[in-house]
Amino acid sequence: MAIAGLIMGYLGFGLVFIAVLASLAVPAFTMVQQQGMQMKVVNNAKQIVIGMKQYAADHDGKYPPTLDTLFEEQILPDRKLLEFPAAINVPGQGWDYRGTELTDRSNGRAIVLITKKAVGSKKKIIARNDGSVEVVKEKDLP
Repeated sequence: MAIAGLIMGYLGFGLVFIAVLASLAVPAFTMVQQQGMQMKVVNNAKQIVIGMKQYAADHDGKYPPTLDTLFEEQILPDRKLLEFPAAINVPGQGWDYRGTELTDRSNGRAIVLITKKAVGSKKKIIARNDGSVEVVKEKDLP
């Protein structure tokens, strides 16, 4: 009985140790997943801006009137570039397109795309006219 008690105690201690490790790993895994989803959206934004630049090259430097124009003229191949991963796609999510009045010669820091709703922990993704894309906190938006 004493040996059985020792074995059960060691097994119990081992299970507690594994549970503690798992409780530490789950939040880290969730954070990495969220950052991966944000990077996917950032890369999509970069491709959209490149498509806008290609459109502008063919239209006297003017950006398209809507993002749909990029797909209608087959500059961008897949509408999935406008989609967000399910985990960060809240109702009303999408891109706020601000390039209708801009040209490829406008101020490079001008925002051409911004997410309509926060992505992750109160952060938005913005794309600028110079092709840079960044994730910024809502309170730090220009």
